[in-house]
Amino acid sequence: MIMSAPGFKVPRPSRRLQVARQGTQGGAVAIVVAIALIAMVGVVGLALDLGKLYVARAELQNAADACALAAVHSLNGATTRQLEIAEAAGLTTGLRHKVQFQTNTASLHQNASIAFAERVDGPWQLKNALGPGDPGILRMRHARCTITESDIETWFIHVLNTLPGVAIGRQQVAASAVASLLNSQTTCAIPVAICAEQLTADPRIGQWVKGVNSPSDDSTSNFRWVDLDMSSKNSSTRDIADILSGNGACELPVTGMEVGATGARLSLSNEWNTRFGIYQGGAYSAEKNPPDLSGYAYTTITWPAASDGSRSNAFQDFISKRSSNTPYQGDSLAGLKTGSGPGLKASLVNYGSLRRLAPAPVVNCSDFQKGTQKAPIQDWACMFMLHPINRGAGAGNSNGNAKNAKPPGNDEYMYLEYRGKASDPGSPCASTGLPGDVTGTGPLVPALSR
Repeated sequence: MIMSAPGFKVPRPSRRLQVARQGTQGGAVAIVVAIALIAMVGVVGLALDLGKLYVARAELQNAADACALAAVHSLNGATTRQLEIAEAAGLTTGLRHKVQFQTNTASLHQNASIAFAERVDGPWQLKNALGPGDPGILRMRHARCTITESDIETWFIHVLNTLPGVAIGRQQVAASAVASLLNSQTTCAIPVAICAEQLTADPRIGQWVKGVNSPSDDSTSNFRWVDLDMSSKNSSTRDIADILSGNGACELPVTGMEVGATGARLSLSNEWNTRFGIYQGGAYSAEKNPPDLSGYAYTTITWPAASDGSRSNAFQDFISKRSSNTPYQGDSLAGLKTGSGPGLKASLVNYGSLRRLAPAPVVNCSDFQKGTQKAPIQDWACMFMLHPINRGAGAGNSNGNAKNAKPPGNDEYMYLEYRGKASDPGSPCASTGLPGDVTGTGPLVPALSR
């Protein structure tokens, strides 16, 4: 123990030393507070900036999904230009999307952003990797769209750059989507049945299949009107009209089930013709009853015949007409009597979709003559609707079932073009049905696969 002498006092620190110590302590606290504030701002900024990047990623994914679906829709084997068409469709759709809180347009580029493959697992190739005429072009059934958004500025997290060893710059996010053509689970068909006898006698893809309107001439027709509305107890003109003016019949009987012939229908022209951009009577409109992307008509007047008098393969020309939204050329040029002048291109551009390619059931038409007026479905055919029909008629006859009243273009007939089985890998048929599994037999439809 240290003893101090009486009267001895321990000296106290000087005032200057006390101030120095207090200043040192205050400086240390300030540093700690500053570091804590930076850390707090960094944590809050991290949450906000990660949220911003998450939103940007979601926006990019939406654009990539839409891009891939639009691109794969054109991979139907209908033309050797399908990769060019598919890329253009994908880029056009993708570029309509905005990113970074809808302030910037998504960035896509030709021969860079969209790749194609025969199988969903690749290998993936850009459009220009396949030269003109390469047979691999027609085998492509999958489209992948990749979009990257660079130079995304952060809001707060860059304040951490004040800490030693931290360097946070502008960020980058990317999204990718793969879409495939899959057989549909349900199909949306037009209400006609194609006679199997005709396809057996002439199985050529591209042939024109002929139908007539008069009941007395049904035996010479290669297709028949049928009601595909399975929810209806009785066949009716109204059922068929709704199918034609709407999406089509999407809840269909399976192969082997019977459909019933409905006989001649003399008042379906308004409904049929909506798919060509022709709207009469005030009951229909382009907004509610969309037309196809092209309303151009192929008739015995507008499409040349072969040396044997037959006509075929107008679909190849239609692809180019569809890409430029060519409207119906008018009755005087088409050789029809629809009561319409030239169609409006604006309605095709604004509301057009794929409305002139649709599946149709294949049946043995001789079964319709056996008293039951029913026949089992054997298969599904992809059919191209060639032209509008004359007003007040169901099959190109200007005066109902008056057999001898022939319009100038298509005689008393209407025509459809056969484009093969609806389930064939190269089928150009499109459907608004749901994608099915690998065992499906419906028409090919676009679906996201990755």
